[in-house]
Amino acid sequence: MPSSSHEVYDRWFTLGDQADPRRARMHALVERLRRIGDAVVLLDPETSQDAHLALAEEAADQLERQVAVLPHHRNHGTAAGAPVPASMLSERSPISGRMNVAAPPLTLRYRPDVTTASVTYSQLSEGPEGGVHGGVVAASFDELLGVAQMASGAVGYTIELTVRYLRKTPLHVAVTYEAWVAKREGRRIQVDARSTADGVTLCEATGIFLAMQETPVDGTTGTSL
Repeated sequence: MPSSSHEVYDRWFTLGDQADPRRARMHALVERLRRIGDAVVLLDPETSQDAHLALAEEAADQLERQVAVLPHHRNHGTAAGAPVPASMLSERSPISGRMNVAAPPLTLRYRPDVTTASVTYSQLSEGPEGGVHGGVVAASFDELLGVAQMASGAVGYTIELTVRYLRKTPLHVAVTYEAWVAKREGRRIQVDARSTADGVTLCEATGIFLAMQETPVDGTTGTSL
């Protein structure tokens, strides 16, 4: 059991910050793939020239072959079972993972008082015209609230998530999330949050988490489920 919520956070999110040069190159590769995805999502198939499309297909085939020969953690079955730091949420999460092409990604900063996240959503996250898909917003809150709950002294799983959409979350604009522990009653942890852009509140959220056990993060007392 880690000795503090800071150590839990470090184990899940920050070891990848001290990436070796090769992992940093991997992060840069994934970011390039995100940019490609951002460009591809609005391609016009009706007016695309066959010759240009063929060149793109050839390049994609070559990239797929090159990636296939790189070492992989497939033998672990799931990313969560892979060695650190590959198993960390900051690497594999679909919301904040730097090695996950599907992630926007959120950049999380844990503090005991207010946990923050920052992100600029690309075209890949579009729902309403010019805005972020509501499901992506909800998933972003779930990730943030899950990190913020550690300030309560325990770690649990989401059992309820409520998001109030006050305004459209914009694409291509820096969005800031903030979350804080509102209260804890036994194993139930309530975390509240909001998102803003240019000083304007976009959404508010509340998450209820159920701690896995009564034992707090510092490991001093409690009983297992």
